[in-house]
Amino acid sequence: MSYTLLVPEITSVVITPNPVDQNTAFLIAIAVTEIEKELEPILIYSGTFYSGEEVIL
Repeated sequence: MSYTLLVPEITSVVITPNPVDQNTAFLIAIAVTEIEKELEPILIYSGTFYSGEEVIL
């Protein structure tokens, strides 16, 4: 069983004008897209790990 998530990804950031002077107006433009991430469960079988080994899930 897997789950599909839509995750935002920042593709570009633009500051206009660059460099910005003190006490002046400026514009920050950020372009964002959504990407699909598919999450699958981690299957742990008997004998997969050594004795005393910790698994961080």
